[in-house]
Amino acid sequence: MSLGIAENERTEKVLQQDPNITIFLRPVAPPAAMGLAGFASSTWITAAWIAGWFGNDDSPLTFFPFVAFFGGLAQFIAGLQGFAARDVLVTVVNTMWGAFWLAVGLLYFLVVSLPCWQPASNKDGSTDKSCW
Repeated sequence: MSLGIAENERTEKVLQQDPNITIFLRPVAPPAAMGLAGFASSTWITAAWIAGWFGNDDSPLTFFPFVAFFGGLAQFIAGLQGFAARDVLVTVVNTMWGAFWLAVGLLYFLVVSLPCWQPASNKDGSTDKSCW
C-alpha cells in the first residue's frame, strides 16, 4: 500500500513534531480503610474465640465466612487496589494479611468439615493449647 503525496507530507509533518506526552491518572479512593476494617474484624473475631470470650468448639462454622471473605478476600482486594492507587505500603500489608486470613478461614472450614482437623480445646485456660 503506497501513500499519496498529501499523506506523505502529513506523515513527515507528524514525524518532525515534538511528541506531546500526556499522562492520565485514574483517581482511586484509598483502599486502606477497607483493608484495615477487614483486618480488625477478623482479628477481633478470632482473638475473642481463642480467649474464650464466646463460642464453643463449633464456632468456626459460624465465623469462618467472615474471616475468609471479609478478613481475607476483601483485604486482599484492598491490597490490589492499593497497587492501582500507587500505594506500596497498602499493597504489601493488605495482600500479605489478606492471604493470611484467607488461609485461616480455610483452616476454620477444614476444622468444621473434617473431623481429623480438630484443634486442641482452649477451655482449660492454658495458652499453649489455644493454637493448633
